[in-house]
Amino acid sequence: MPPGLSEIAADLRSQFDDLHQAREGALANGRKIIQLASRTIKHIQRREFDSAQVLMGDLQKLALEADDALSEMPQIKFAP
Repeated sequence: MPPGLSEIAADLRSQFDDLHQAREGALANGRKIIQLASRTIKHIQRREFDSAQVLMGDLQKLALEADDALSEMPQIKFAP
């Protein structure tokens, strides 16, 4: 095995692990955002506007946190 190949492989494995963690976190956050949006819509349909407003604030906070979490991972953040 050429010298340094083990180090290169370990570095690549670490990078892929980081990408995997970011992807899994993004998927989990996406599911939470969808569920919260659904609850918000239901409150709006029931004309429970105060509750919907609170949920929209939570939704905005979660969306911003999800966006910040992927700021270092553009290949995940901007993936189709």
